[in-house]
Amino acid sequence: MTKLIPYAGKEGPTSDRVADRNERALTAGLELAKLVGFQFVTLQMVADQTGMSKASIFNCFGGSVPLKRAVLRAAIDRGIMEIVAQGLADRHPMVLAAPESVRQAAVQHLAAAE
Repeated sequence: MTKLIPYAGKEGPTSDRVADRNERALTAGLELAKLVGFQFVTLQMVADQTGMSKASIFNCFGGSVPLKRAVLRAAIDRGIMEIVAQGLADRHPMVLAAPESVRQAAVQHLAAAE
């Protein structure tokens, strides 16, 4: 599972709250990626989906490119082949570097979708 790191060196209720916020944002990103494709997910879309501000989503990921990477990494880690297959079709380096079993499952997903 992809773990977003809350503010380094701080533990307790604040870091738990930040971790929960990050997970909510990532989950929204995954859901949106299923609908529109991971490469089209934006900070604003995730903000709208979660009810958080765009600035909060930016704080979670650091920008739209890191958001897309986090979504794709989480999809690989969680076995969400619908999204991994998108990355494979785009020949995204993260998917190409994924374990062979993950790439094969993504190929099977693409073949089943045809």
